[in-house]
Amino acid sequence: MKRLFLISLLAVLSASLLVVTTVSAAELTFDSERSTLNWVSEAPSEKIVGTASGVEGAIQWSVEDLENLTGKIQFPVSSMQSGNSLRDRHLQGRDWLRADENPNIVFELEGLEDVERTPHSNQVRVEATAVGKLTVNGVTRPIRSKVKLAILTETNRVRIQTNFGVNLKEHEVKGRRGAIGDEVAEVIEVEGVLYGSWE
Repeated sequence: MKRLFLISLLAVLSASLLVVTTVSAAELTFDSERSTLNWVSEAPSEKIVGTASGVEGAIQWSVEDLENLTGKIQFPVSSMQSGNSLRDRHLQGRDWLRADENPNIVFELEGLEDVERTPHSNQVRVEATAVGKLTVNGVTRPIRSKVKLAILTETNRVRIQTNFGVNLKEHEVKGRRGAIGDEVAEVIEVEGVLYGSWE
């Protein structure tokens, strides 16, 4: 009788753990219409300010385990605009980002480090460093990015602010001869505001 009771108890505990695991793990997806990216090239001869859109992707999401978040975020090279249509076409061409062969810029998230949580009345604010890999021009390199999260746990929504630099040389972006370092910065600074939600 005691053995039967113990078996039943273990079964109930196992089922409870399974439910907790299922509830705590979710898929975070992004609102591509609201999410935006801004980029700046500040070179000696010229400053170029541009935007990008069409952000999409998914992150395996857990508010209780932010350190182990994983997933992928990407946006199309064709969405990048600098206010000059001729320059935008060149940006997508073979001398620059080769959009025909590499249509998307992709960030693969491998986790968060240095996570600092600050609870508020209706949200949790987080500052951290996102660690992962960035693929630009078909070339993948490790990257670290500062992020700020405003997590609305009652409505299952989150706003993510991020900023990072993209070193063109590291991603084998050659550009027109002599342009990088003179007309185009060697490192492109990117700032993003992403809006996501989970079920």
